[in-house]
Parts: sequence; structure tokens; C-alpha cells
Amino acid sequence: MGQIYIQGILLGFAYVAPIGMQNIFIINRALTADLRRALTAAVSVTFFDILLSSACFFGVGNVLYLYPQAGHIILGAGSCFIIFIAVSLLRARDIPAADSRFSSGKKTVVTAFLVTWVNPQALIDGTMLLGAFRASFPGDAGLAFMGGVLSASVFWFFGITAAVRFFGNFITPRLLRLLNIACGLVILFYGIRLAVLFVQSVFFP
Repeated sequence: MGQIYIQGILLGFAYVAPIGMQNIFIINRALTADLRRALTAAVSVTFFDILLSSACFFGVGNVLYLYPQAGHIILGAGSCFIIFIAVSLLRARDIPAADSRFSSGKKTVVTAFLVTWVNPQALIDGTMLLGAFRASFPGDAGLAFMGGVLSASVFWFFGITAAVRFFGNFITPRLLRLLNIACGLVILFYGIRLAVLFVQSVFFP
């Protein structure tokens, strides 16, 4: 079981490490908010990511298979949300020290939920990736495997928060602005790509 757990950790890192909405949100919070808000973001994203990964492994794929229209809704709504976030990042001129856009703990939790669950690519990738491993690890082996995947989420998101907080003093407002622009462009490309997939799936199946 130990070897299966390690396999789960390695796959979990490969799943959460690529640049995406969750990582950008965690980095932004660690850079622009106080320690309590940064930890709130890390806890919230980790919690919602664990729920999403578990759902993908244990059955979201079946829902999307039985109800293809649900996939269309996820793609359409998710692409709009992602494009909105990208435009917000690109338009922001000043980055306040406490990031007033997400000043309350409640807003931090809500945003963590949105960047995790209202994210079509996360749902699709998670379903395809983790769902495929479901058949390979039945029973207790599946629990050990998912234990590794979920541990990777904890290590990764809290590791990012700690690293960014530690090196935060070396990051100037200008560098932060450039980072937000870069992230905004990546997210915008990502959102447009998903919007194109939505149009193709609905009008050119």
C-alpha cells in the first residue's frame, strides 16, 4: 500500500502543479494579503481541491457521461468566469497591500470555491485523469492512492503559500504588477480556449 500511496502523491503533484486558477489565486493572496488571509486561502483551496479530486475519482465522470448537457453548462459558465477574472487582473492598476478585492475571509473562501469548482478544465482534467485510475486501484488500493493524491494537495498549496510569504520581501509592486499581467494573459488565453470549445461542442458537435 505504501508504494501505491507514493504513486498517488506523485500523480497528485503532476495534477496540481501546472499553472492554473488555483495556483494563481494562492500566489496572489500570499503576496498581497496578511498571513491570516493567506492561510485562509490555502486552507480553502486545499479543502475544495480535496473535494473535487475525490468527486472526480469516485464518480463525477459518470454524471458528465449520463448528462452531456451538464458539460456544456460547465464549459460555458466556466469560460465566462475565467475571462472575467483575467480582465480584472489586466485592468487592475494598483495592488493594495491587503488586496481589498478579497478583503474578508468569507470572500476568500467563496473565491477559493469558484477557482476550484467553477473551473471546467479542472473538472474535465480531474475526471479524465483520476477517473481513469479508478479502475486500476479498486478497493483499499484506491483509498491508498487517493490518500496520496490528497496529501499532494496539502503539501503543494501550503508549500506555495510558505514559499511566497518567505520570498515576498523581494517582490516589488512593479514586479507584482507584471506578474498579474502575465497571469491575466495566461488566464485570458485559457478562458478563450474554453469558450471556443464550448461553441464547438454546442454548435458543431
